Amino acid sequence: MIQNITEFSKKLDVSEESIKQFIQDFNLEITDCLSPNLNITQNFEKFATENQEFLKKYDEDLNKEKTADDISKKIHQPKEKVEEIIQNQFPNIYDNGIYKSSISTFGIDNQLGGNYQFVYNYFGDKTE
Repeated sequence: MIQNITEFSKKLDVSEESIKQFIQDFNLEITDCLSPNLNITQNFEKFATENQEFLKKYDEDLNKEKTADDISKKIHQPKEKVEEIIQNQFPNIYDNGIYKSSISTFGIDNQLGGNYQFVYNYFGDKTE
C-alpha cells in the first residue's frame, strides 16, 4: 500500500523530520526512499518496517539535547573529530555548544566510519 511520508511516520511513531534527516545523514538517494509526491517507496517501507526500533532510537537521539562531548563519548570517537563535523556541516549552530534537532549522533558516527551496513543492504553501497 502506498503511503505518504506523513502517514508512514505516524505509523512508525517516528517524526517526519527524522525520516528526512535520516535519509540525508546516511547519504541515501532520495528517489530510493521517496517519490516526487512524497510517497514512501516500497524499498524504504521494507527497510523502515524491519528496522523500526533503530529509527525510533534515531528519532529520540535527533530530538535530544547533546553536546559534542556527549556525542564523542557515545560513539567512542575523539571530541575534536565530532566538533569538526558539526562545525563543517552546521556552522550556524556550532557556536552555541548544545545541539538539539538536526544533529544526529548516528549520522556523525556514520561519517566517522561507524558500521551501518544494515542500512546499505537495502539501498546498495554508500553514495558519496
